[in-house]
Amino acid sequence: MLVLLRSAFLPLILRVILVRPKISQDQQAGTTHMPKHDILEIADFLSVVVKGKLDVPYFQQITDVILKTCKEKNIRKVVVDVSDTKVPYSDAEKLEFATYVSATLKEVVDKYAYVYPREIITYTPQVISQGSGFNVRGFTSLDDALAWIEGK
Repeated sequence: MLVLLRSAFLPLILRVILVRPKISQDQQAGTTHMPKHDILEIADFLSVVVKGKLDVPYFQQITDVILKTCKEKNIRKVVVDVSDTKVPYSDAEKLEFATYVSATLKEVVDKYAYVYPREIITYTPQVISQGSGFNVRGFTSLDDALAWIEGK
């Protein structure tokens, strides 16, 4: 996850929070591929990187951890990078992600950027979330997402 960290952020890392959800019987048996995520507190924002097959329930767990961490640390900006999940999400899944995030975080988070692979990004969830009053932007480049989060 150090790819996320440009040299300017290295001295600003406060801590790394590694969170792993409970493992289901299918995952213990090795019949599913469990996604992994890392949450980094960098300067005044959270950076979340997800790898592996991401589904709606796991994404909701991650969002709940983001909410808890933002409240505890008074963090108001979040970048979520799912570009290494490489899963062709359905439009319904993307809308479910967006609906849950905006409903869960809009009172706590001022800026929320997400990074999707270029080949699967759509902006409909962004428009729907913005319509609910949530300040969210979708990006295909982590550098662009970080620039927006930093206000550049």
